[in-house]
Amino acid sequence: MGHASAAIERRAYAEQIAASEEPHAVTPRGQMNEAIEEKRGLEAYLERGREWLQEMGQRLRNQGRAGGAWDGEPNDAGGVADECRQRV
Repeated sequence: MGHASAAIERRAYAEQIAASEEPHAVTPRGQMNEAIEEKRGLEAYLERGREWLQEMGQRLRNQGRAGGAWDGEPNDAGGVADECRQRV
């Protein structure tokens, strides 16, 4: 989908959600893509991917505030090297 069509779809999607409507494609290209996704049964995978991205974004924002590394990962490059040596 081109940039213009994608922008139109994003805007329409946001407006439909705000109006408590079931979101649907509004451009011909979006309608075609929607039909393909439905046929392939990709919606469940796409939704799971969106949820994962939101979760990871929240984790990164939270850790940015805390100033720490990922759980179980060292803060510095020296710690990474030490951890790799321990695994070998």
